[in-house]
Amino acid sequence: MRCPICGNEVILSGGMYHCSHFPVCNFSFKSESEDEYVLNPDRDTFIVFDLETTGLNKTNDRIIEIGAVKVVNGEVTDNFDLLVNPGVKDNGIKFSISSTIQNLTGISNAMVAKAPSEKEALSEFFKWCDGINLIVGHNIASFDIPFTKSACRRNELEFPFTDRVDTLLFAKSLKLQKDGIIENNKQPTLAKYVDLTYHAHRANDDTQALYEILTRLVHKQNKMPLIESI
Repeated sequence: MRCPICGNEVILSGGMYHCSHFPVCNFSFKSESEDEYVLNPDRDTFIVFDLETTGLNKTNDRIIEIGAVKVVNGEVTDNFDLLVNPGVKDNGIKFSISSTIQNLTGISNAMVAKAPSEKEALSEFFKWCDGINLIVGHNIASFDIPFTKSACRRNELEFPFTDRVDTLLFAKSLKLQKDGIIENNKQPTLAKYVDLTYHAHRANDDTQALYEILTRLVHKQNKMPLIESI
């Protein structure tokens, strides 16, 4: 595991896990497990990202929007929002965005007709990430990461990320639903819990909101989420 701030190795010393550049880089924490590294959204560097797609199948569906925010040393420094042309199927027929997806996302076939291809869009996104290898998202372990990896294989691109924080898993670890505080761990429900209003199901809006949800959850619950290797 590497330091989420500077990318150097993390080492065990005196019962604490430190960045190998400690104290120049002040990342450190105490844990009973050497696999447990935590994210501090007020201090760390990471990418919050979200995909909109033609459907839920990572093999048969395609990306139609990539949204992200870049957080450097706990500050949002940039955002990324790009519509994606889903292209054509193996049989030569164009991918079509269903009425269900259009109603959910507001993205139509006309909007993506002249957008970059999946390969072009992913290449642009990875370049924008500028070597940051820690990504954050809601349900990214089960959806966004597998979907992106599948797209990378399809387009002969290297998947550049090594570490992740899934805010869905973080929310579950807080046991808010189990304790009857919230009805589920969906992002809009968590937004309501932390008194945040936003427009769901557009990638850029979702990522901007998710960073705010994460930060407010950390402050409200006094607990930080684990960083896991991908």
